[in-house]
Amino acid sequence: YDEAGDPVFSADGSSWGFTHYEGDPEAETKAYVVVNGRELGPYDDAGGPVFSADGSSWGFTWTKFETVDGYAVSECYAAVNGKELGPYDDVSGLSFAPDGPAWGFRARKEGKVYVVVNGRELGPYDEASSPVFLPGGRVAWAAITFGGGKPKLAVCRARWSD
Repeated sequence: YDEAGDPVFSADGSSWGFTHYEGDPEAETKAYVVVNGRELGPYDDAGGPVFSADGSSWGFTWTKFETVDGYAVSECYAAVNGKELGPYDDVSGLSFAPDGPAWGFRARKEGKVYVVVNGRELGPYDEASSPVFLPGGRVAWAAITFGGGKPKLAVCRARWSD
């Protein structure tokens, strides 16, 4: 590999992975994500991977860059257990619940922010945190909406099965 990120492991050590890059950094590089020995890609850029505590689930984020009418445009995606979600303008905070199979991330599209939990988009909000998984199958996040000139802050909670 021309460049490789640090390896990461699931909490129980049963799953592992890393991101690596090939190509000339001064010209064009391609990113690849390796999960349990399986190479995925190429992508224009990639982050992750991340794993559930028991190693049974995995995910990562990746970006596609294009030039449209002379302007650089990017599309961001999340991949969880091989399922692709997106495109979004930005994706961050991909994580898994510590005590179950739930997963989530924060995404921005068309000027609004969404909290995505198990593939379900919650929102839209003007701003929001990444989801935080709590014990007992719950998830929480903070969200702000601007309406009538006053920002409204909400702390949102849900069950992952919602």
